[in-house]
Amino acid sequence: MAHRKAEKQADSVTFKAVAEKWFIHWKPSKTEKHASEVWHRLELDIFPSMGAIPANDLTAAQVRDCIKAVEKRGALDIAKRQLQKCSQIMRYAVANDLASRNSVADIQPSDILPARKKRNYSRIEAKDLPQLLRDMDAYMGGEHTRLALQLMALTFVRTGELIGAKWAEFELDVARWNIPAERMKMRTPHIVPLSKQALAVLQKLQALSYD
Repeated sequence: MAHRKAEKQADSVTFKAVAEKWFIHWKPSKTEKHASEVWHRLELDIFPSMGAIPANDLTAAQVRDCIKAVEKRGALDIAKRQLQKCSQIMRYAVANDLASRNSVADIQPSDILPARKKRNYSRIEAKDLPQLLRDMDAYMGGEHTRLALQLMALTFVRTGELIGAKWAEFELDVARWNIPAERMKMRTPHIVPLSKQALAVLQKLQALSYD
């Protein structure tokens, strides 16, 4: 009887209704700004096409079409994050008897989204730096990306060194980042002193580590 009741509930609850429950569960450990941004993106990119679909009926093809639509407007990074969020929502649905399976788990970003082409960017002139910093603060593409951009500006490390960073490399109590030799271009260890501003950014990144 309880099993049939759970199945009936799963058959009727929509993806958006599941997302609302997931959001209440997920947001307490996140900053208000980050949580608000995540929900706004779901309302903009996901709910118009998937929100009314019963979570139990959601197919991988429907998810694929929704994510591809985001990518086609030139928002590749956002498309990848939205796929991740959809999977988190459906995983929550399965764990709480709101769906029988996570249809999003069948899709990997590399299955439906193109790889980003690597390219080198020209250096910025000193006179343009203030505007660049303002643009970083106003960036709406994702909290992780915005904070990473700010950290690069505060530490002057290479992109690859930042992307490959591990929390074990940071000694926040003494304001130091120890980059091991194997991750450095010249294959020698590198110590990066951390300013108060850099420490503040790292603390915000720590709060987002379990997204």
